[in-house]
Amino acid sequence: HFFTNRVTVYQVLSWIIGGAVLIYAYLLSGSIWVPVVIHFFMDLTNVIILNITDRYSFLKTDPVLTVKQRFTYRAVSSVIIFIILLLFYGTAINFK
Repeated sequence: HFFTNRVTVYQVLSWIIGGAVLIYAYLLSGSIWVPVVIHFFMDLTNVIILNITDRYSFLKTDPVLTVKQRFTYRAVSSVIIFIILLLFYGTAINFK
């Protein structure tokens, strides 16, 4: 990611938060496929909603979303995913 993006502090923070959610998804589920699917949908929303590629978005914002607004969206979506994981898998983590 560092070599393919214009990296900002907000970008790095969103990667850390997203990565923590993916790690937690793996620990809860015990399957690599759960974080893979979550990552896919996170990337899909980055393209379709946040328009990070400036091409394929269904949502055109004027003015373009700021870096802080993108970070806020990613942080909130990560918290929502975290809550869904808790509801789906419960609060017990089974470390193997």
